[in-house]
Amino acid sequence: ISACLVGSEMCIRDRAIIDRLRATSAALQESEERNRRIVEGAKDYAVFTTDTKGVVLDWTPGAEAIFGWPVSEIVGKKVDILFTPEDQAAGVPTTELQTAREVGCANDERWHLRHDGSRLFVNGSVRPLHNAHGEIAGYIKIGRDETERRAVEERLRAGEEFNRRVLASSADCIKVLGLDTNLTFMSEGGQRVMEVSDFNAIRGCPWPDFWHAEGHEKARAAVAAARAGATGHFRGPADTVAGTPKWWDVQVT
Repeated sequence: ISACLVGSEMCIRDRAIIDRLRATSAALQESEERNRRIVEGAKDYAVFTTDTKGVVLDWTPGAEAIFGWPVSEIVGKKVDILFTPEDQAAGVPTTELQTAREVGCANDERWHLRHDGSRLFVNGSVRPLHNAHGEIAGYIKIGRDETERRAVEERLRAGEEFNRRVLASSADCIKVLGLDTNLTFMSEGGQRVMEVSDFNAIRGCPWPDFWHAEGHEKARAAVAAARAGATGHFRGPADTVAGTPKWWDVQVT
């Protein structure tokens, strides 16, 4: 009887262990499936993995949407194929994996190639993947297509540079005042005509103070008109910073 009882208890305990293992396995499978759906659903991000030599192993729908390579054509190819010829010649793909291996992460913010040969600007990173023994078994790369953002930034920079050249070439004295009327900016052309050798020496000074007597009141009135939404306009004499007397036609908006 004793032996039967012991055997029965062991059976019950074993079944409990088996049930827990099955529950754990089911939970892991459910978690893995959930994570897989999340990764594959992220169409705005290219996510893919490589082996230690940079050969593509896994390729998500997001990567296909961004780079244009179908999974059937990219898996098994070296990741170098996504880099521009100049970066390939410079050894960037190898350097990127080496940095990820040594540092733990390599930033990847550069131009890449789509399947059709067109270029796209990708902002992403590369991280190593470890096996159960803690050894690097491959790499995962996550990137976002920022081609349009890059184009907008370059157009803004080009516009800013154009405006800077226009201001620099103008003989007009163009200034920006704070709401307290203090100087915050003066164009390069303005500094020349005002004979300013160091704008920092007058930055923050009240602009009306550059005018004297009646001119001072006219300057304050022009600022008041601008503050009310109109355009202040007056003419009058004022010396340059170097002391040269000049006659000015002023508009404040």
